[in-house]
Amino acid sequence: MSDADFERAKPLVMGRQDHRCLRCGVWLRAGQWPGYAVHHRMNRRRADPEWRHSPANLVALCGTDNAIGCHGWVHRHPEEANRLGLYLRAGQDPRTTPVIDWRGRSLLLDDQGDYTTTTERTIP
Repeated sequence: MSDADFERAKPLVMGRQDHRCLRCGVWLRAGQWPGYAVHHRMNRRRADPEWRHSPANLVALCGTDNAIGCHGWVHRHPEEANRLGLYLRAGQDPRTTPVIDWRGRSLLLDDQGDYTTTTERTIP
């Protein structure tokens, strides 16, 4: 997947999340503090090229530059973020690893920019 695929996936991710931060639920608006980022659950360099920029591997978080907001929190707290499905390790597939949203729902994200609610609460 190319950078163009990443750009095409961003609106799908924002729509799936109703323009809210997946972790805290704050409305994400361009130009307003703390900004937002479309975050790769599995780091771009480690992710399988087949799904690197897939909506299943992407979530919108408040904050920018890996430093502030929930985006910064994910990068500062990788173990906790992994338990929430926001940060994945090698061997974890974003299409089969649930993510916990700000409402406490466990969601399986798909490649089309949608999700399925699941009862699975344990991150493999």
